[in-house]
Amino acid sequence: MEYSDKWLGKLGGGLGASVVAGFSVCQAEVWSMAGGRVPMRVLITGKRLGLTANAEAGHYIVLVTGVRSPSCFHEIKSKGVDWVLTIGGKADAVVKSTGKLGRALWSASKSAGNWAAQESAKKAVQGAMGDFNLPTKEPGFILLPTPLATGLGAGLYYEWQTLVKLGDDIAWEYVKPNWWLEVNQRNVLLHMDSIPEQDDVTIPLQITQKVFGPDNILRFSNRINGPLTTVIRANVKRGRLYDTNGTMGVVLSDRQIGGVTEIGMLTVSRKTRDFSGKTIDIAINVARSDSGTNLYKWSSREYAKVTINQHGLMESSPDHLRFKK
Repeated sequence: MEYSDKWLGKLGGGLGASVVAGFSVCQAEVWSMAGGRVPMRVLITGKRLGLTANAEAGHYIVLVTGVRSPSCFHEIKSKGVDWVLTIGGKADAVVKSTGKLGRALWSASKSAGNWAAQESAKKAVQGAMGDFNLPTKEPGFILLPTPLATGLGAGLYYEWQTLVKLGDDIAWEYVKPNWWLEVNQRNVLLHMDSIPEQDDVTIPLQITQKVFGPDNILRFSNRINGPLTTVIRANVKRGRLYDTNGTMGVVLSDRQIGGVTEIGMLTVSRKTRDFSGKTIDIAINVARSDSGTNLYKWSSREYAKVTINQHGLMESSPDHLRFKK
């Protein structure tokens, strides 16, 4: 059997889940059965997934088929509905039978590193392909229950589920990051978690000022009276925001605010502006590129007040920690 297009992961047992627009959104790591040291982080959405992901008894194995490389992980639809239809009235019985398969795979998943490439996992999947008529050719995925999850029956499969790779723009539609400000000895730090990006990815941030009409994009300099830019670059590790120097959180108070980019209906204009001694409302945005436009992967709907000192640096915030869960 060829394993280069197959991936395994696990879902449930208290792993993170959130609800967006009526759908449960669960995060998982899938490993290539062909080998490799780094898993692919994905999001799986479905109306009933929250029942399994938040429950300690809700353990599921994620089997992805028909995907040869990480670049092919786009928006993949579940094959669970098609699978249940092919086995007809035997659905609940077959789902209970797959508990044995789930037990074997869950046991393998307790090993460190790429457990999906172990012989025990390969043997279990090879048997499943024949015994349960699982889909194999086109990109798809299915959830296989462990014994503790079989009580939910086949009903879980009678819904369309979607799997997307963290880092794809569409992943930002399913996840709402949390952000908050930390004030420490007149240093203002920006924190963010639940970021739907792979580890060690650099993302461009923009900070906007609340005004009447479209928000102004703040323009910063990394030194007093230096060149201005609207983009603050930051790194992502385990869904958290890190400064490019490796520290958790991005220091905002060492960047001088020297102006704004105003976005009009038909025009974009850059203007210098003195913010010394003012208190303004700011929001956080994740830009699609470093180009400085107002095209965003994600925009915060919340604002926080920050006070600017006489040098144009953020000095304090009465709203620090306001948006942290």
